Formats: sequence, structure tokens, C-alpha cells
Amino acid sequence: MIDAIYNFGLHLFAGTWWSGIVWPVVWNLIKIVVVLLPLMGAVAYLTLWERKLLGFMQVRHGPNRTGPWGLLQPIADAVKLLTKGDHPAHGGGQGPVLPGAAHGHHAGAGCLGGDSVRARDRRCPTSMPVCWW
Repeated sequence: MIDAIYNFGLHLFAGTWWSGIVWPVVWNLIKIVVVLLPLMGAVAYLTLWERKLLGFMQVRHGPNRTGPWGLLQPIADAVKLLTKGDHPAHGGGQGPVLPGAAHGHHAGAGCLGGDSVRARDRRCPTSMPVCWW
């Protein structure tokens, strides 16, 4: 079956540019997508399972807002992640800043102890790995 798909794509165009250059790249990209998509889906649903387990342990419902039994929650989370923007009107606009990695040792040292870091005249709780300026 896989050889039939490969041969179909290999002989899709008659030029040597297709069979020698373009098709091997396209074929490798197809293989990467075929491996990564189920893996990403599995991670999303393992995260859902983890959230439901933590909700059960904390005696609360857990993520059950979208779809039957919350099965569409990973899709809703992905849509939210992809559509959520950083708006300058809400105090953002300069992009993410990683304390310690971007601002030297003084910001990173503050993240190791204490309850907050002071950098660029803004307070950043140490529980947040990324601060938006």
C-alpha cells in the first residue's frame, strides 16, 4: 500500500525535477505529518485525562464543558491557543520575555527565591515562566 502511494506520487509528473528533487521532499514531509499528527492528538488527550484525574482527586468536575464528557476540550484548547493574541491595549505588545534567559542573572536569580521578580519596572510572579511586557 505504501509502495503504491509512493509510486503514484513518483510518476505523477514526467519531469526529472519532480522524481529527483520535489517528490522525495514531499514524500518525507508526508511521512513526518503522518507520524506527528497522531502523536500530537495522543498528547492532547493524555492531557485531558490528566486534567480529569486531577479534577477527580480535588473533588471537582474537571474539564467537561465542550462536547460529550469533555472529549472536545483539547480541540477547544488548541483553538484558544491559536486565536489568543497579545493586544497592546491590554498592556502587552512587545512579545514574551523569558526571565533569566533574556535579562541576565539578576532576573533569573529572583525566580529562584521570593514571591516575585522586579524587571523593567514590572512585577512578575515567580510561578509564571513567561512574563508579558
